[in-house]
Amino acid sequence: MAHILGLNGHLWQFCENYVYRIPEPPPRTRERPMEVLCVGLSRSGTESLARALDILGYTTYHGWDLLLEEPTRSQGWMRLIKKKYYGAPGDELRAADFDAEMGHANAVIEKVAYFFAPELAAVYPEAKVVLNRRSDLDKWSRSMENTVVPLTENWLFYLASWFDARTFWSYHLNIRWMAGFTWRNPADGLKRSLRGRGKWVYRDHCNMIKGTIPPERLLEWTVDDGWGPLCEFLGKEIPNEPFPHVNSAGTEFETKAARFMSLGMRNATRNFLIVAATLTSAVYAWLQIENGGLAAFSLQHFDSCLTHAKGIVGY
Repeated sequence: MAHILGLNGHLWQFCENYVYRIPEPPPRTRERPMEVLCVGLSRSGTESLARALDILGYTTYHGWDLLLEEPTRSQGWMRLIKKKYYGAPGDELRAADFDAEMGHANAVIEKVAYFFAPELAAVYPEAKVVLNRRSDLDKWSRSMENTVVPLTENWLFYLASWFDARTFWSYHLNIRWMAGFTWRNPADGLKRSLRGRGKWVYRDHCNMIKGTIPPERLLEWTVDDGWGPLCEFLGKEIPNEPFPHVNSAGTEFETKAARFMSLGMRNATRNFLIVAATLTSAVYAWLQIENGGLAAFSLQHFDSCLTHAKGIVGY
C-alpha cells in the first residue's frame, strides 16, 4: 500500500499533478554568485541574522519566502526535495536546480538552507557557511513550541489546504515533507516530534554541519556574538549601527504568519462554500426525487436547486 498511500505514493502524486496543480513562474537564473549559506535550524536567530545580511548588502532567500513569495514556487521546491530523496542514482542536485528557484539571491537562510545544507555546500563551493545556533536548547524548544508549532498545527491552515491550491502546496511542502523529514517522523506532528527528539535533531544537525564543512569555511555564530565575528568572517566592515535583534518575542513571526494565513483563506472559504452548496443542492435534489418520484423532479425543481446553491455561496 505504500506505493499508493505513501507520501510519494500514487495518491499524493495524483493530487500534485492534477487536483492541485497551478501555473508555475518561469525559472530564475543566477544573477550573482552565491556567497553565504546560513544553515542553522529555525528559531536560531534567523530573523536577526537575515536582517543583518540585508544591512550588509546581501539579497537573502529566507524560509518565509516558501510561504509568502508570489507567485509561489512550491512545486519547484517539491521537485528538488524528491530529487534529493527519490532521485535516480547519479542524478544529484546541481547548482542550476537551486538557481531556478533562488537565482536572484546571494545568501540563503532558514528552511531551504538547513534542509538542503549538504547539497548547497557542494554545489556552491565558494560560499561561506554560517552555523547560526542557540546555546540554550531548552529556550530554543520553548520558542519553537510558542511560534512554529501553532502555525503547523493550525486547523484552519490544514482545512484551507484542501480547498485552495496555493495553500495546499504550502502545507504539503512545508508540513508533510520538509517538517516531516527534518524532525524524523512525518506522522508525529511537530509538537510531539520536538518533545520526543527535537534536541537530538538539533545536535545531530549541528554535528553534521561541523563534520561536513571545513573549519576555514565555517563560522559557528549566535545572536549574542553580534557584528564582530560575522563581519570578519564575511570580509565586511562593521556597520555604524547596533546589531539588529529581531523577533526575540516571536512578534515578527506572528506578523508573517498572519500575513501568510490571509493569502489563501479567501479562496479557500469561497471554494469550501461552493462545495458545501453543491452537496446541499445534491441532497435537496435527492430528497425531491425521493418524495415525488423522478418525474416530479422537474426543471422547476432544478432551478430551485441552483437558486439554493447561489444563495449559500452569495452570488
